[in-house]
Amino acid sequence: MSLEVVETPEGRQVLRDGRKLYSSPPVESAVRRIKTLSLLEGTIVLWESPLLWHGTDALASRLPPNCIVLPIEVDQELFSLSARLEHHKHEAVRPLTPGTITSVLDAYRACGQSRFRRVVEITTSGAARGNRDHYSRIAAAIAADLERFWRNRMTLARLGGLWLRNMIANVPSLMRASKAESVHTSAIVCGAGPTLDSSIDWIRAHRSNLATVAVDTALMPLREHGIDPDLVVSLDAQVANALDFVGPKPRALAADLTTSPSILTRASTVLLTLSRFVPATLMDRMHSAFLWLMPIPALGSVGVSAVHLARHLTKQPVILAGLDFAFLPGRTHAKGSPHSRISLSKSTRVSPSVDPALGRPQARLKNASAEWRTTAVLREYAGLLMEEVGADSATVVAASPLTDSFSVANPTERGGQSAGFVWERVDRSVTVREVAAFIEGEIDVLSNFNVDEDDSLSRADYLAALVPDAIQTMTDELILDKELIRSNLLVRRRLQAAAGRALTLWKSALVTVRSTTRHS
Repeated sequence: MSLEVVETPEGRQVLRDGRKLYSSPPVESAVRRIKTLSLLEGTIVLWESPLLWHGTDALASRLPPNCIVLPIEVDQELFSLSARLEHHKHEAVRPLTPGTITSVLDAYRACGQSRFRRVVEITTSGAARGNRDHYSRIAAAIAADLERFWRNRMTLARLGGLWLRNMIANVPSLMRASKAESVHTSAIVCGAGPTLDSSIDWIRAHRSNLATVAVDTALMPLREHGIDPDLVVSLDAQVANALDFVGPKPRALAADLTTSPSILTRASTVLLTLSRFVPATLMDRMHSAFLWLMPIPALGSVGVSAVHLARHLTKQPVILAGLDFAFLPGRTHAKGSPHSRISLSKSTRVSPSVDPALGRPQARLKNASAEWRTTAVLREYAGLLMEEVGADSATVVAASPLTDSFSVANPTERGGQSAGFVWERVDRSVTVREVAAFIEGEIDVLSNFNVDEDDSLSRADYLAALVPDAIQTMTDELILDKELIRSNLLVRRRLQAAAGRALTLWKSALVTVRSTTRHS
């Protein structure tokens, strides 16, 4: 296959195997396509196969505020050609990026996700024609990533204050935290989806060779069948999930510091994690102070987080059951779950209970049997699960509508030893001093906090979680914008009030630590 750049009376042209890649005349045809483009503020312009960069000036001149042009090229030969000829000086036109989803996502994120709302595609030549489907997938990936970013930002505005209050209230619980050793058996992660019912017999038959991890909502269905999980995972910041823990305390609980404090009292053995729900320096200080605190990504779903934990707690195959992220008409959860019990208790013969989830926009699950349905949020969680598992051959799925693989190998045996996790309590004599010193440090930060005098404000970044409106005054790193704050009296007052509330919470946490120390 030959590639040639030629000079013609109409302008420079590219020939591939003798075929012109630009319409005639080359420059004018590129500009015409650019002029048909409808652009709004906050748009990512995905320029597919820029080739000789015809029309760059015209495209840059049409950009509204907070827009970028992201040139991408899938074809390696054309990429080399375009990269060699790239010489424009428009700041909004980013460097040529290889046409892989990962590289394109990284390139646009580096420009600051909060600047953008949408993505549009444009091609100024025929070079992109052979990779049309691939380019469409890249554009769809950017659109999905933006949608997820803004949904998470809205969630942060709604729940950020609760997460932060829970985190401060739970810091004293670090004094009774435990660490887990890696196990040498297979682990099974149980969600509370409808297919858990069909997996129960298999789980019970192999229970002696399995380390069983259950999301909180799956605890009661498993116990109904005599299966007591080795580890229960709970991440809910609200107290509603306390219903999942009715009955005897679980063997061990893995919970995030943002989990409702009432949940942390449900088990004597607690594995504490810290999800980075904001990229704030408070998280850095906490991880530096407590090196044994397990960091986990903010995955949004307790099921995906449970899989993440299981894959780090065992090197053996991880089996998934009941992690459906889909449901059947009238049946969204496994039998015996609190959700299923409440739904049945509200149903009568003539007036069946309607699950709120069934009232949301639904879509049929592709490549699945029966009448499986899903929602946009569940579909996103399913995507996160697939990203977490990736191409990991050590993770297999049992009886799930998400996959055609319905069979699993026998779990790894452990030489006659009982399966499960081995727990080691963190040295309490060290931990009490660490927790007290950390809280005192945070109190010192907030006691000296002053909007007008603090030059960096980076040490107060987490205050924004207490003030949802202040999220709009932050950069992507959630470092408060000094000039905007100083020019906005209302924001300054809210931040001062947030600092006062945070200071009160930390002082309350310190009282708890000192009280625990005196009584021990």
